[in-house]
Amino acid sequence: MRSQPIVYTLLGVLRLLRFFNLSGKDLRGANLSFFSLKRLRLDRALLDGANLRRCDLRYASFEGASLAQTDLSGSLLRRVNFRGANLNKAFLNNCDLREADFSGADLRGASLKRADLRGACLDGAQTEGADFSAALFPQEMPLPPTETNVYH
Repeated sequence: MRSQPIVYTLLGVLRLLRFFNLSGKDLRGANLSFFSLKRLRLDRALLDGANLRRCDLRYASFEGASLAQTDLSGSLLRRVNFRGANLNKAFLNNCDLREADFSGADLRGASLKRADLRGACLDGAQTEGADFSAALFPQEMPLPPTETNVYH
């Protein structure tokens, strides 16, 4: 039973991690899937190709961060700040993105299938080639459909 204290210590560290500011850090390719990282600050961080599947990232900030080809599928991303972030070819399928801010973000080629975008801000976001199949939008959609976006 010597492994129990190690497990408890690791869980304690992970709980504290959500209060850290990881802005500007290089976390490319990191596997943080299934972690609860609420309110974590990752502004201008490099997270290209990272695995953030099924994370609780509510109220986190990724302002100006690079998340190209990052997998955030199934994550809780309510009220997350993605202003100016690079989400090119990122996977945001089945995500709770209610009230998230994508102002000026690069969502080109991103997959947002079945994402809940009610109350989200997409002002100035680049969405060419993004897949919004079966996504939930607010009543007044701030992003008009274009030939290169996929809406079903």
